[in-house]
Amino acid sequence: MTDLHSSGEHSLAKYLSPVLRVCAVGAFAIMLAGLIWAGIVGGYVPAQTPVTGLSMLFSAVYMGTPLWLLNLGLLLLILTPVLGLVTTVILFLAEREWRYALAGLGVLAVLVLSLVVSRV
Repeated sequence: MTDLHSSGEHSLAKYLSPVLRVCAVGAFAIMLAGLIWAGIVGGYVPAQTPVTGLSMLFSAVYMGTPLWLLNLGLLLLILTPVLGLVTTVILFLAEREWRYALAGLGVLAVLVLSLVVSRV
């Protein structure tokens, strides 16, 4: 069994950093596209009307305003640490590092529970 903490080819950073990089660069590109779109069409990007849920995001997409791209980029930035945690848990499970995988699953459970409780 290889160790995730070693400098070998199965290191945690080898798999985690591309996930984080793609999310961060993707979010930047999406938000930049939204700003460029707003500049081209002369669109007004209101600072006081954020998209606060997925239903509002889909309605902003339907209306065709640049605001949906900005909010999609922000949503991706918010999800970046969660995707990093999911990646880490998967890697720990694959390496049979049960203690660390259980800790990561516990953190995911707290995140999901906080989302459920905040919706009530």
